[in-house]
Amino acid sequence: MIDGRKRAISGAAMAFVPANTLMALDLGAGTFGSVMALPSTTEANLPTQSAYVRVSDVKLQSVLNGLWDNLVNEVERPTKHNLDQTLDAANEAALAAHAALLGVWLVRNKMPHDQTKPTAAAALLAGFTTQLANKFCTPDTVSDYAKALGVTATHLSRVCNSEFGVPASRLLQLTKLYEAQRLLADTGISIQEAAARVGFENAAYFTRVFQQQTGQNPTGFRAQTRAAPKPPRSAATGPALTVKFGRALLKSARQRG
Repeated sequence: MIDGRKRAISGAAMAFVPANTLMALDLGAGTFGSVMALPSTTEANLPTQSAYVRVSDVKLQSVLNGLWDNLVNEVERPTKHNLDQTLDAANEAALAAHAALLGVWLVRNKMPHDQTKPTAAAALLAGFTTQLANKFCTPDTVSDYAKALGVTATHLSRVCNSEFGVPASRLLQLTKLYEAQRLLADTGISIQEAAARVGFENAAYFTRVFQQQTGQNPTGFRAQTRAAPKPPRSAATGPALTVKFGRALLKSARQRG
């Protein structure tokens, strides 16, 4: 799910997810994929909307592989050349240029149904997921989101259930939960601050909810994730290039660019 729209992933495919976009992936065992996260400060003329491309044509795959390899090489350049682990001005400019070329390719080859006018339900879900990505860290309830969208909470939940199989309240809870997991795994902030950042006013209540949903308390989750091996990062403050296998569920791209 990207921007409130479900897509079936089969075979080779590529997706572009802008910053401040809610996304969810449900991948089968053995799935292989590369994920590159560019800082929101990257001065690249990237698409403003999400894009999804099925890369079934051999020629299309060849073009994409070339564009992707150029971008990856630029990300890895500081490490390959034993340079400082930050990007210099030339590196930043080249990165932006390669990213922009990839953005043009995505726009030109995006799936036809992404270019059609969305249904009322799809538009509602797009609006809801956009709000979620930007406001889930507030104490707003489903009723608050529904009011801002001009519908009732019951109708919003009905549409979410129909499309995603979960009510709006569950989608809100999952969004908060996965951002909390990211904060606990990737930052050194306290559990109390992590709770506050995802809209929980009470750290004890946050801990109870977190344990109910994950089977671990926040402290245990943090210890486990930090003990697990992590993919190498090619730049301390630059783009992140990682490889993921298996299943991933819901995560917010709101801070990833």
